[in-house]
Amino acid sequence: MFTGLTTYHIGAIVGLVLGDATLASDHATQATARVSFSQSIIHYPYVLHISMLLSPFTKGLPTMSLRRLGGKVFASFVVATRTYAVLGDLYRAFHLNGKKIVPDDIYNLFTDVALAHWIMCDGSRLTAGGLLFCTDSFTPKDVVSLMNVLRIKWGIESSLDYYAGLPRIRVPRKEVHKIRAIVTPYMIPHFMYKLAD
Repeated sequence: MFTGLTTYHIGAIVGLVLGDATLASDHATQATARVSFSQSIIHYPYVLHISMLLSPFTKGLPTMSLRRLGGKVFASFVVATRTYAVLGDLYRAFHLNGKKIVPDDIYNLFTDVALAHWIMCDGSRLTAGGLLFCTDSFTPKDVVSLMNVLRIKWGIESSLDYYAGLPRIRVPRKEVHKIRAIVTPYMIPHFMYKLAD
């Protein structure tokens, strides 16, 4: 289905899209799409990592973006790919009526690499230990699908929590060692603090 991308590339993009990355298609048939990923300037090591990983597909070097929020200016770097048919396949899997969803086939798309990139992109270490996935853009049903994959595929227990009425996945501290054993080969040192005990 995803001809032209390695299994590693697909896993990384799936992890990014589960997090903050967007897939966009200008084509009426959604035959082609592109990936755009933005990250705060303080996480430049990860931006560089993604830029290098996706370099065969990008327009060039990461660009800087400035936005004003509440009187403060926030700087971020953006990595954007060119438009490809293979990314159109991913767009159609992750979108329904223009809204981002968790695909029915998420069990097969969700690899060790995807989990690592989801953590680096959108995971937060909880103060008391544990991990929180900010799944605010998904429905509770989609979030439960992701929790089911964590449990069935890797034996990782989690709970559904709500923050300001939005669903998020909380992985308790006692489960983090399971995640660390799976994703450490794919994590960059900059983000290993998220998996600390």
